[in-house]
Amino acid sequence: MFPLVSFLLSIVGLSISTYTDFKERIIPDWVSYGMIVLGLSLAAYESYFTQSISPLAWSAVLTIAVFILAYIFWRAGAWAGGDVKLFTGLAALNPFNPFVLGSFFHFSFVFGGRELIVASTLPFFMLNLFMGSVIALMPYSAFLAFTVLNHKSHRKEFVQITRDAFLRALEWGLLIVLFTHVLNQLSVSPLFLILVLLAAGFVPGVIRKGLAFLSVFGILTSAISWGLIPSVLGVLLLVNFLLAWYGFAQRHVLSARKKISDLQDWDIPGEWIGLKDGKVVRERSVSFKTIIKAGMDRDLGTIMRIIHPSGESWADPRQAAGVYPDQIAKLQHAVKEGLLDDTIKVKASAPFAPAVLLAYVLLNALGDGPLAWGWVS
Repeated sequence: MFPLVSFLLSIVGLSISTYTDFKERIIPDWVSYGMIVLGLSLAAYESYFTQSISPLAWSAVLTIAVFILAYIFWRAGAWAGGDVKLFTGLAALNPFNPFVLGSFFHFSFVFGGRELIVASTLPFFMLNLFMGSVIALMPYSAFLAFTVLNHKSHRKEFVQITRDAFLRALEWGLLIVLFTHVLNQLSVSPLFLILVLLAAGFVPGVIRKGLAFLSVFGILTSAISWGLIPSVLGVLLLVNFLLAWYGFAQRHVLSARKKISDLQDWDIPGEWIGLKDGKVVRERSVSFKTIIKAGMDRDLGTIMRIIHPSGESWADPRQAAGVYPDQIAKLQHAVKEGLLDDTIKVKASAPFAPAVLLAYVLLNALGDGPLAWGWVS
């Protein structure tokens, strides 16, 4: 009963968010806050009903953890504030995959003696939902990439990044084949690899990164049988193409240069401009790669600068609603005083809620994928 209620509440919240995101590029606060309150309340009632603290504890822990990570993404300008609250609400309702559609319709796909349509018993669902949402957003961005191929320079770059994506997928495919062969020959237990991953946090930098990479890659490949490798290679190829085209669309379709003198309050900045130590400065928006690297390196200084950047902000990529009139006035005044070039990078926002809805439905139908195959289910 409880998974079904969580699923239905999530679908309602995501459907409303999708409608408003398409129509107005916003996700109403009352939807996200309502999901958080209902999720924690439902978990509390489940704990009372089952006489177990686990449902409430998992819901509360995942809600806090997802909010912290999403908040860092927002402070870095990678997410809008509505996305942060939406994912927090989903975490409160779904600490685990409800797997309602897969259970109701009895979806099944057995390959190599292993059931592949299965939900994990570990709290990986929100991680899967994040990755699935990003992947679901990529086809839209990939479509946008094809709209600018009438320019010769763009066509040349597009061919180059597509070729690089193919070679990158081939390299990862060879690594998967190698790791699968080595793990089969050595009979390495996934539990041992998890212990290595935990131990990696206590060793120096380069060694830590190497052990973390080998253990994570080994854990993932341990869930892959030889018969699955062609399918995995196909998925790798598709994901690499979509990632490359997504980046291409971000550079040439979803961002542009605009004169500050023509700036409007609905324009979303693509770079940080402001006052630091009495000087007008520009800074590029922080990428996901920078955030992940700071986390892996335990670089608290960089993380704190992302969360609480110094200086007076005149244009900030985190402002999903656009620049404010007083910020435009300061920017234009700096241009008139010769303190700033009359140009700014602006970006277009792609609706994210529809991608989250699509990923949520697919995960409820098809399970948690590799994270639930064999060693974690």
